[in-house]
Amino acid sequence: MKTMKIILAIITCSFFLNKLFAQESNGEIIPCEEIRIMCSQSKGGNYIIKSETEYHAQIKNRSPHPDCSSYELPTIDFTKYTLLGIVTGTYGCSPPTVEHNVYYTSFNNTYLFELKVKRHGDCLLNLSFEVWCLVPKIPDGSNVEFKGSELQ
Repeated sequence: MKTMKIILAIITCSFFLNKLFAQESNGEIIPCEEIRIMCSQSKGGNYIIKSETEYHAQIKNRSPHPDCSSYELPTIDFTKYTLLGIVTGTYGCSPPTVEHNVYYTSFNNTYLFELKVKRHGDCLLNLSFEVWCLVPKIPDGSNVEFKGSELQ
């Protein structure tokens, strides 16, 4: 009987620890305001923008479209915010459906920008897109990771 109580206690503790670590591994969702940046011809990749200089570099290679000659970037206070961006592409018959979240995990001081993309059709049309996410200022020394996956 005593052995049974010990086994039950171990199973209960394991269950709660597993729940705790599973929650922590997903991380806390960080509020993200999607920013629309027009007229930029940013190269594909992941971006962590922490200053006005880095931000304005995004429009250095401006689109030749006539509407872009006087385009001004949205104003951002980089003392309060960090801008995360993913510039990528997929193929399909129409623009993809895109979902994104930013998570913070305290045990390893890591921010994760997760992007999920759902293609529409199997056409060979190359569809590039950008997702820019304004988050509360990410402290120096924090890790930032990017993860992309395709939804079925």
